[in-house]
Amino acid sequence: LAWGEEEWGGEPALGAAEKMGMWSQWNWGEDLVLNANKGPIFYWDRSNESQRAVNIRDLGGADGNAPETADFIVVSHRDRHLLAFGATQFGTSVVAPMSFRWCSQEDITNWDEASMTGTAGSLPLSHGSYFIAAEVRSNEILAWTNTTLYSIQYIGAPYIYSADVISSNVDIAGLNCAKTYNSVTYWMGRSGFYAYGGQ
Repeated sequence: LAWGEEEWGGEPALGAAEKMGMWSQWNWGEDLVLNANKGPIFYWDRSNESQRAVNIRDLGGADGNAPETADFIVVSHRDRHLLAFGATQFGTSVVAPMSFRWCSQEDITNWDEASMTGTAGSLPLSHGSYFIAAEVRSNEILAWTNTTLYSIQYIGAPYIYSADVISSNVDIAGLNCAKTYNSVTYWMGRSGFYAYGGQ
């Protein structure tokens, strides 16, 4: 709001849904991929550092199938996939809050799930209403929904990823509330602190 737009002591005319923007960002080789919560996914090219980050849908060679928006992203460096959680579904503008999508291996411009030559795909999960956070470990990705903690693992073709429930009785406070140290993942929940070492 600009100075003088509202009376002194009055409530600002902001919608209830307004909140601080949360970003997720990951290295893609020497480059950077980044995403504002519920916004598009951007790509910044280190070799052209004077240029701003661009929407991955607008990259040269992009197939037009990348998510329009996502809640957050992670990069699985082990198998070179970019994963988008709570993203728009393949071929539509419909958001799937309990699904995650991934690009084809080592190809951030290929999100064509119907292609037989790539590894792009998506996986809907059923425990919870929406994703809150994810943490990449050496052999899995932990993903928290509002009710459940999942272990997501790369299994290769034809399914690429699988997801198993670790706990249906755990929560996390927000997007940046988990970190892994010495193979143990620690996180802050709404009711306490937690640790997961693979069991």
